[in-house]
Amino acid sequence: ADHTRTKDQYNLVLLWLGRKIWAADREPPAGEGEKPKAQHAALKEAAAAGNSLELVVGGAVRTSTLSAQTWSISFTVGLAVVSLLALALLSLAFLRVLAIGPKEKLRVADALWVGFSAVVGVGLLTLLLVDLHAYQSLMAGTDDNLETLAREIKGNMKKELTAAWAQLGEFNRSALTELAKGDPRTLAKVATCGDVTDRKLPARRKVPPPAYFEFERFAWVDSRARQCFKWSLDDAKDPLVQDIRERRYFREARSGRAAIEPVNSWATGRWVVALSRPVKPAPPFKLAQPFVGVLGVEMNSLNRPVLPPGYGFAVIDESGAVLFH
Repeated sequence: ADHTRTKDQYNLVLLWLGRKIWAADREPPAGEGEKPKAQHAALKEAAAAGNSLELVVGGAVRTSTLSAQTWSISFTVGLAVVSLLALALLSLAFLRVLAIGPKEKLRVADALWVGFSAVVGVGLLTLLLVDLHAYQSLMAGTDDNLETLAREIKGNMKKELTAAWAQLGEFNRSALTELAKGDPRTLAKVATCGDVTDRKLPARRKVPPPAYFEFERFAWVDSRARQCFKWSLDDAKDPLVQDIRERRYFREARSGRAAIEPVNSWATGRWVVALSRPVKPAPPFKLAQPFVGVLGVEMNSLNRPVLPPGYGFAVIDESGAVLFH
Protein backbone atom coordinates (compact mmCIF):
# COMPACT_ATOMS: atom_id res chain seq x y z
CA ALA A 1 0.00 0.00 0.00
CA ASP A 2 1.32 3.47 -0.81
CA HIS A 3 1.05 6.49 1.48
CA THR A 4 -1.94 7.92 -0.43
CA ARG A 5 -4.31 5.19 0.73
CA THR A 6 -7.06 6.07 3.15
CA LYS A 7 -7.56 4.57 6.58
CA ASP A 8 -10.26 2.22 5.25
CA GLN A 9 -7.91 0.99 2.56
CA TYR A 10 -5.18 0.27 5.12
CA ASN A 11 -7.71 -1.68 7.18
CA LEU A 12 -8.65 -3.62 4.04
CA VAL A 13 -5.02 -4.63 3.48
CA LEU A 14 -4.60 -5.74 7.09
CA LEU A 15 -7.80 -7.77 6.91
CA TRP A 16 -6.51 -9.46 3.76
CA LEU A 17 -3.26 -10.40 5.52
CA GLY A 18 -5.25 -11.71 8.44
CA ARG A 19 -7.38 -13.80 6.12
CA LYS A 20 -4.30 -15.37 4.54
CA ILE A 21 -2.91 -16.34 7.97
CA TRP A 22 -6.28 -17.51 9.24
CA ALA A 23 -7.05 -19.53 6.10
CA ALA A 24 -3.93 -21.64 6.54
CA ASP A 25 -5.32 -23.58 9.51
CA ARG A 26 -9.11 -23.56 9.17
CA GLU A 27 -11.72 -23.74 6.47
CA PRO A 28 -13.23 -20.47 5.14
CA PRO A 29 -16.82 -19.86 6.19
CA ALA A 30 -19.59 -21.01 3.91
CA GLY A 31 -21.07 -18.55 1.45
CA GLU A 32 -17.86 -16.64 0.65
CA GLY A 33 -17.48 -18.02 -2.86
CA GLU A 34 -14.86 -20.12 -4.57
CA LYS A 35 -11.90 -17.73 -4.28
CA PRO A 36 -11.37 -18.12 -0.49
CA LYS A 37 -11.63 -21.89 -0.91
CA ALA A 38 -9.01 -21.83 -3.66
CA GLN A 39 -6.70 -19.69 -1.48
CA HIS A 40 -7.18 -22.08 1.41
CA ALA A 41 -6.37 -25.10 -0.76
CA ALA A 42 -3.21 -23.42 -2.07
CA LEU A 43 -2.03 -22.59 1.45
CA LYS A 44 -2.66 -26.12 2.64
CA GLU A 45 -0.70 -27.48 -0.31
CA ALA A 46 2.20 -25.11 0.43
CA ALA A 47 2.19 -26.07 4.11
CA ALA A 48 2.17 -29.78 3.25
CA ALA A 49 5.15 -29.29 0.93
CA GLY A 50 7.09 -27.47 3.65
CA ASN A 51 7.17 -24.14 1.84
CA SER A 52 7.37 -20.98 3.91
CA LEU A 53 4.76 -18.23 3.79
CA GLU A 54 6.36 -14.79 3.70
CA LEU A 55 4.34 -11.71 4.70
CA VAL A 56 5.38 -8.09 4.40
CA VAL A 57 4.03 -5.82 7.14
CA GLY A 58 4.12 -2.07 6.58
CA GLY A 59 3.22 0.93 8.71
CA ALA A 60 2.54 4.63 8.21
CA VAL A 61 4.81 7.25 9.78
CA ARG A 62 4.01 10.95 10.06
CA THR A 63 6.13 13.09 7.76
CA SER A 64 6.61 15.57 10.61
CA THR A 65 8.48 12.87 12.53
CA LEU A 66 10.90 12.32 9.66
CA SER A 67 11.32 16.07 9.17
CA ALA A 68 12.10 16.58 12.86
CA GLN A 69 14.75 13.86 12.73
CA THR A 70 16.23 15.34 9.55
CA TRP A 71 16.61 18.84 11.00
CA SER A 72 17.65 17.77 14.49
CA ILE A 73 21.02 18.92 15.87
CA SER A 74 23.22 16.59 17.88
CA PHE A 75 23.89 17.39 21.53
CA THR A 76 27.62 17.86 20.93
CA VAL A 77 27.08 20.45 18.20
CA GLY A 78 24.47 22.28 20.28
CA LEU A 79 26.79 22.40 23.28
CA ALA A 80 29.63 23.78 21.14
CA VAL A 81 27.40 26.52 19.67
CA VAL A 82 26.09 27.56 23.10
CA SER A 83 29.63 27.65 24.50
CA LEU A 84 30.86 29.85 21.65
CA LEU A 85 27.95 32.26 22.14
CA ALA A 86 28.68 32.45 25.87
CA LEU A 87 32.36 33.21 25.22
CA ALA A 88 31.40 35.86 22.68
CA LEU A 89 29.17 37.58 25.25
CA LEU A 90 31.89 37.42 27.89
CA SER A 91 34.40 39.01 25.48
CA LEU A 92 32.28 42.18 25.25
CA ALA A 93 33.76 43.43 28.52
CA PHE A 94 37.29 43.22 27.15
CA LEU A 95 36.23 44.90 23.92
CA ARG A 96 34.76 47.74 26.00
CA VAL A 97 38.10 48.23 27.79
CA LEU A 98 40.02 48.15 24.52
CA ALA A 99 37.71 50.78 23.07
CA ILE A 100 38.43 53.33 25.89
CA GLY A 101 40.02 56.49 24.52
CA PRO A 102 43.14 58.19 25.93
CA LYS A 103 41.09 60.80 27.78
CA GLU A 104 38.41 58.42 29.04
CA LYS A 105 38.67 56.99 32.54
CA LEU A 106 38.18 53.33 33.45
CA ARG A 107 34.98 53.11 35.45
CA VAL A 108 34.52 50.82 38.42
CA ALA A 109 31.64 49.08 36.64
CA ASP A 110 33.88 48.33 33.69
CA ALA A 111 36.57 46.90 35.96
CA LEU A 112 34.00 44.70 37.77
CA TRP A 113 32.56 43.61 34.44
CA VAL A 114 36.04 42.61 33.18
CA GLY A 115 36.78 40.68 36.39
CA PHE A 116 33.43 38.91 36.31
CA SER A 117 33.87 37.99 32.61
CA ALA A 118 37.40 36.72 33.24
CA VAL A 119 36.30 34.46 36.12
CA VAL A 120 33.28 33.10 34.26
CA GLY A 121 35.25 32.66 31.04
CA VAL A 122 38.05 30.75 32.76
CA GLY A 123 35.47 28.58 34.53
CA LEU A 124 33.63 27.89 31.29
CA LEU A 125 36.85 26.99 29.45
CA THR A 126 37.88 24.72 32.34
CA LEU A 127 34.49 22.99 32.22
CA LEU A 128 34.77 22.47 28.48
CA LEU A 129 38.29 21.06 28.76
CA VAL A 130 37.30 18.73 31.59
CA ASP A 131 34.23 17.61 29.62
CA LEU A 132 36.36 16.98 26.54
CA HIS A 133 38.85 14.94 28.55
CA ALA A 134 36.04 12.91 30.14
CA TYR A 135 34.47 12.33 26.73
CA GLN A 136 37.74 11.11 25.24
CA SER A 137 38.33 8.84 28.23
CA LEU A 138 34.80 7.48 27.92
CA MET A 139 35.25 6.76 24.22
CA ALA A 140 38.58 5.06 24.85
CA GLY A 141 37.02 2.99 27.63
CA THR A 142 34.06 2.16 25.40
CA ASP A 143 36.37 0.91 22.65
CA ASP A 144 38.22 -1.27 25.17
CA ASN A 145 34.92 -2.62 26.50
CA LEU A 146 33.73 -3.37 22.96
CA GLU A 147 36.92 -5.29 22.21
CA THR A 148 36.54 -7.25 25.44
CA LEU A 149 32.87 -7.95 24.68
CA ALA A 150 33.72 -9.07 21.15
CA ARG A 151 36.38 -11.46 22.45
CA GLU A 152 33.97 -12.92 25.00
CA ILE A 153 31.18 -13.38 22.45
CA LYS A 154 33.60 -14.95 19.98
CA GLY A 155 35.00 -17.27 22.65
CA ASN A 156 31.56 -18.37 23.86
CA MET A 157 30.34 -18.87 20.29
CA LYS A 158 33.41 -20.92 19.37
CA LYS A 159 33.07 -23.03 22.51
CA GLU A 160 29.39 -23.78 21.91
CA LEU A 161 29.85 -24.44 18.18
CA THR A 162 32.71 -26.84 18.92
CA ALA A 163 30.51 -28.78 21.33
CA ALA A 164 27.56 -28.75 18.90
CA TRP A 165 29.64 -29.96 15.94
CA ALA A 166 31.09 -32.74 18.10
CA GLN A 167 27.58 -33.78 19.16
CA LEU A 168 26.40 -33.82 15.55
CA GLY A 169 29.29 -36.12 14.64
CA GLU A 170 28.47 -38.41 17.57
CA PHE A 171 24.81 -38.67 16.53
CA ASN A 172 25.81 -39.43 12.93
CA ARG A 173 28.13 -42.21 14.09
CA SER A 174 25.41 -43.67 16.32
CA ALA A 175 22.90 -43.70 13.46
CA LEU A 176 25.44 -45.29 11.09
CA THR A 177 26.27 -47.98 13.63
CA GLU A 178 22.61 -48.82 14.07
CA LEU A 179 22.03 -48.93 10.30
CA ALA A 180 25.07 -51.13 9.67
CA LYS A 181 23.84 -53.79 12.13
CA GLY A 182 27.36 -55.08 12.59
CA ASP A 183 28.29 -55.10 8.91
CA PRO A 184 29.33 -51.66 7.51
CA ARG A 185 29.37 -53.09 3.98
CA THR A 186 25.57 -53.14 3.99
CA LEU A 187 25.54 -49.32 4.15
CA ALA A 188 26.13 -49.36 0.39
CA LYS A 189 22.46 -50.40 0.04
CA VAL A 190 21.09 -47.40 1.97
CA ALA A 191 19.99 -44.71 -0.50
CA THR A 192 16.68 -43.21 0.68
CA CYS A 193 14.56 -42.68 3.77
CA GLY A 194 12.67 -45.83 2.80
CA ASP A 195 15.85 -47.87 3.19
CA VAL A 196 16.41 -46.32 6.61
CA THR A 197 12.87 -47.28 7.64
CA ASP A 198 13.30 -50.82 6.33
CA ARG A 199 16.25 -51.25 8.68
CA LYS A 200 13.93 -50.64 11.63
CA LEU A 201 15.30 -47.22 12.52
CA PRO A 202 12.32 -45.46 14.18
CA ALA A 203 11.08 -42.12 12.84
CA ARG A 204 11.02 -40.69 16.39
CA ARG A 205 13.35 -41.34 19.28
CA LYS A 206 13.81 -39.84 22.72
CA VAL A 207 17.51 -39.84 23.56
CA PRO A 208 19.11 -39.46 26.99
CA PRO A 209 20.83 -36.10 27.61
CA PRO A 210 24.22 -36.22 25.85
CA ALA A 211 27.32 -34.15 26.57
CA TYR A 212 25.85 -31.23 24.61
CA PHE A 213 22.17 -31.13 25.46
CA GLU A 214 21.15 -27.63 24.28
CA PHE A 215 19.71 -28.89 21.01
CA GLU A 216 16.16 -29.22 19.76
CA ARG A 217 16.23 -31.92 17.06
CA PHE A 218 18.67 -34.18 15.27
CA ALA A 219 17.62 -35.46 11.85
CA TRP A 220 18.81 -37.15 8.71
CA VAL A 221 17.83 -35.86 5.27
CA ASP A 222 18.16 -37.98 2.13
CA SER A 223 19.11 -36.86 -1.39
CA ARG A 224 15.45 -36.04 -2.12
CA ALA A 225 15.44 -33.47 0.70
CA ARG A 226 13.15 -35.58 2.91
CA GLN A 227 13.66 -35.93 6.65
CA CYS A 228 14.09 -39.62 7.52
CA PHE A 229 13.95 -39.54 11.33
CA LYS A 230 14.24 -37.18 14.30
CA TRP A 231 15.91 -37.57 17.66
CA SER A 232 15.11 -35.24 20.56
CA LEU A 233 15.32 -34.97 24.33
CA ASP A 234 11.53 -35.09 24.67
CA ASP A 235 8.67 -37.01 23.07
CA ALA A 236 8.56 -34.97 19.86
CA LYS A 237 5.32 -35.06 17.88
CA ASP A 238 6.19 -32.60 15.10
CA PRO A 239 6.05 -34.01 11.56
CA LEU A 240 8.88 -35.02 9.28
CA VAL A 241 9.26 -32.31 6.64
CA GLN A 242 9.08 -33.80 3.15
CA ASP A 243 10.98 -31.14 1.21
CA ILE A 244 13.71 -28.87 2.61
CA ARG A 245 15.65 -28.22 -0.60
CA GLU A 246 15.02 -24.47 -0.11
CA ARG A 247 17.18 -24.48 3.02
CA ARG A 248 20.69 -23.20 2.47
CA TYR A 249 22.16 -25.54 5.09
CA PHE A 250 20.87 -28.52 3.08
CA ARG A 251 22.21 -27.31 -0.26
CA GLU A 252 25.67 -26.56 1.16
CA ALA A 253 25.88 -29.90 2.96
CA ARG A 254 24.85 -31.66 -0.25
CA SER A 255 27.79 -30.00 -1.96
CA GLY A 256 30.13 -31.45 0.66
CA ARG A 257 30.52 -28.49 3.03
CA ALA A 258 29.47 -27.97 6.62
CA ALA A 259 26.90 -25.20 7.04
CA ILE A 260 25.22 -23.11 9.71
CA GLU A 261 21.96 -21.20 9.21
CA PRO A 262 19.44 -19.60 11.62
CA VAL A 263 15.99 -20.75 10.48
CA ASN A 264 12.38 -20.74 11.56
CA SER A 265 11.48 -24.42 11.87
CA TRP A 266 8.73 -25.51 9.48
CA ALA A 267 7.82 -28.32 11.87
CA THR A 268 7.78 -26.54 15.26
CA GLY A 269 7.57 -22.85 14.32
CA ARG A 270 10.49 -21.98 16.62
CA TRP A 271 13.72 -20.21 15.72
CA VAL A 272 16.72 -22.53 15.80
CA VAL A 273 20.24 -22.62 14.40
CA ALA A 274 20.68 -25.49 11.96
CA LEU A 275 24.11 -27.14 11.79
CA SER A 276 24.55 -29.54 8.89
CA ARG A 277 27.25 -31.67 7.33
CA PRO A 278 27.40 -34.68 5.01
CA VAL A 279 27.07 -38.11 6.62
CA LYS A 280 30.25 -40.03 5.85
CA PRO A 281 30.89 -43.57 7.14
CA ALA A 282 34.43 -44.52 8.04
CA PRO A 283 36.48 -45.43 4.92
CA PRO A 284 36.34 -47.59 2.87
CA PHE A 285 32.60 -47.88 3.49
CA LYS A 286 30.05 -45.46 2.05
CA LEU A 287 26.33 -44.94 1.61
CA ALA A 288 24.58 -45.59 -1.70
CA GLN A 289 23.37 -41.97 -1.79
CA PRO A 290 24.60 -39.05 0.31
CA PHE A 291 22.66 -38.15 3.44
CA VAL A 292 22.82 -34.90 5.42
CA GLY A 293 22.94 -34.85 9.20
CA VAL A 294 21.23 -31.81 10.76
CA LEU A 295 21.32 -30.64 14.37
CA GLY A 296 18.99 -27.84 15.45
CA VAL A 297 20.54 -25.98 18.38
CA GLU A 298 19.46 -23.00 20.47
CA MET A 299 22.86 -21.21 20.48
CA ASN A 300 22.31 -19.46 23.80
CA SER A 301 25.73 -17.83 23.49
CA LEU A 302 24.34 -15.72 20.61
CA ASN A 303 20.56 -15.70 21.10
CA ARG A 304 20.48 -15.07 24.86
CA PRO A 305 23.74 -13.32 25.82
CA VAL A 306 23.97 -11.14 28.91
CA LEU A 307 24.95 -7.67 27.67
CA PRO A 308 25.48 -4.36 29.46
CA PRO A 309 22.86 -1.66 28.80
CA GLY A 310 23.29 0.04 25.45
CA TYR A 311 25.46 -2.71 23.94
CA GLY A 312 24.64 -5.00 21.03
CA PHE A 313 26.39 -7.12 18.43
CA ALA A 314 25.91 -8.82 15.08
CA VAL A 315 27.46 -11.92 13.51
CA ILE A 316 27.98 -11.53 9.75
CA ASP A 317 29.16 -14.27 7.40
CA GLU A 318 31.67 -13.90 4.56
CA SER A 319 28.92 -12.99 2.05
CA GLY A 320 27.67 -10.08 4.18
CA ALA A 321 24.50 -11.78 5.42
CA VAL A 322 23.61 -11.08 9.06
CA LEU A 323 23.26 -14.40 10.91
CA PHE A 324 22.68 -13.08 14.43
CA HIS A 325 21.77 -9.63 15.69
